Amino acid sequence: MIDKLGARKTAIIGLLIWTSTMVMAGMSTSYEMFLFSRVILGIGEGMMIPVSGKFISNWFNKRELGRAQSS
Repeated sequence: MIDKLGARKTAIIGLLIWTSTMVMAGMSTSYEMFLFSRVILGIGEGMMIPVSGKFISNWFNKRELGRAQSS
C-alpha cells in the first residue's frame, strides 16, 4: 500500500482510521461495538510502523539508518 499510494497518503489514511475508531470506541454502546472498533484501530495503528520505516529510509543516509531506527 505504501509503494502504491506513497508514505504520506498512507499515513493520512492510517490517521483517519485511527481517529474515526477512537471516536467510535468512545460512542460505543455495547461490548461488541467496542471490540469491533478496537480491531479496526489495530489496522489503523498497524500502518504506522511501515510508514515510519519508509520515512526514515527516505530521509536518512544509508549509513545512519540503524541509528535513526533505534531512536
